[in-house]
Amino acid sequence: MKIKKKQFALFFFFILIVSYFPLTKIINALPPSKNGDNAIYFNSAYNLSKFKILSHQIEEFRVSAYKSVLKPPLYSFVLSLGFKSEDLKQSKLNCVYEQIPQDHCKSLLISSKKIINLTLHYILSISVFITIFLISRNKIYSLLGFIIIFYSTYFMGQINNYMTETLAAILLLWHSYFLFRTIQSNYYFKINFLLSAFFLGLLILCKAIYLYWFYIILFFCFIYFMKIQINKKLKKFNFPYHLKFKKELILIFFVTTMLIYSPWMIRNFLVDGNLNISSQGGNVIAERAEFLNYNYKKYHYGFIWYLPNSNLRKKLINYYNYKKFYKFDESHPESFYGLSDDENKGFILSKLKGRDKDNSKKIFSKSLEEINNYPFKNSYLTLLMIYRGSFINTTDNNFPNYLKVFSSLTHWPAVIMIIIFFIYGLISKKRFIFFLSPSLFAILSYASLTDFESRYASIFIPIFIIQVSLYLYENSNFKIKR
Repeated sequence: MKIKKKQFALFFFFILIVSYFPLTKIINALPPSKNGDNAIYFNSAYNLSKFKILSHQIEEFRVSAYKSVLKPPLYSFVLSLGFKSEDLKQSKLNCVYEQIPQDHCKSLLISSKKIINLTLHYILSISVFITIFLISRNKIYSLLGFIIIFYSTYFMGQINNYMTETLAAILLLWHSYFLFRTIQSNYYFKINFLLSAFFLGLLILCKAIYLYWFYIILFFCFIYFMKIQINKKLKKFNFPYHLKFKKELILIFFVTTMLIYSPWMIRNFLVDGNLNISSQGGNVIAERAEFLNYNYKKYHYGFIWYLPNSNLRKKLINYYNYKKFYKFDESHPESFYGLSDDENKGFILSKLKGRDKDNSKKIFSKSLEEINNYPFKNSYLTLLMIYRGSFINTTDNNFPNYLKVFSSLTHWPAVIMIIIFFIYGLISKKRFIFFLSPSLFAILSYASLTDFESRYASIFIPIFIIQVSLYLYENSNFKIKR
């Protein structure tokens, strides 16, 4: 029985409208989160909206003097759009942190969360639906993809948090899709390539790590172009993906992406003399390098510590004794995380002198140098971090158990399966490897150069769901004709 387009469209929008009410009920039960990175993004959004300055300072007299470059700016900018003018006039950031029982302070926390984060949640869910449909024309797979993301306990939980992952997931999805379409077909080749560049530029402003992905794309475009020129002279060209790359198109791709993110880098250079997207890169890689200052034979305790919160994890920790695990415990002062910030004990900071200890570029360079000095340890550690990153948090206590189980089953395989799908596609010469390549780049970068917090991997979930849908569609008889 075929579903008519109008019927399906009405059914889909009916689900969107009906789902709004139980979703907001669940979200209303969640306490506002305002710690760590949440605070940096929230404060930056508030100050940007009120003072037109991107600064994470709480005290208003510090805002102009300390212009934050700690985080990429895009999410704070988007979040700032949700602040109401009356909130900005009546309240200060102090009321949020001092927990003063004022109605306008509560409104300040809720306004941006409800308007912006809920909207991003809808956009991500609908983006997954549209992408699956554009690739497969299969309405059932598209609807299933929408449901998996929309009722994800992780992404629903992000509506209450001020974190960049939902926005980053949207941008990664569309960058990956248009990159895939560029390789998949010569139709609208230029438009797809430029749209891929556009979303990559925005993605860089959301996740600084993708700046290096941009450099990799340019490198391969250059190599591809040079190979074409050489093979033309030799009258021979056997590359499996016949594209229409030209010098002019590569230049336009470069300029399009640069025009989006370079103004922010220039702004940072004018503020503190550093031409970067974020100044926290050095701290993150220093935390990773701290793991290398440890007996690699004890890394296996990390496989227990990074198990999802469960009775099994607690029993194993009690069985082996907590003393074997404290290095992995972020709350412990002698943990990898605690020591990484210590100027005297830190594996990286103790090797730097004077002002270099506060220089993000110096910290980054020294950390990279030490990581390269321990290739075996780092390889073993990379496996541990892939393992850690796979267990995306799906256990928020405010959600029903059946949703937690549903989310775990559809989220935890994401990192490993993207790697497996990519290897399979590479061996089989499938073009979908270009859809997976931006995610694979980030997975390997996070695993080999950071401590790969599980939230980092959440942006790959939509990519994984779409890839599974594509695989099932291509390898089953359940297809809908175009």
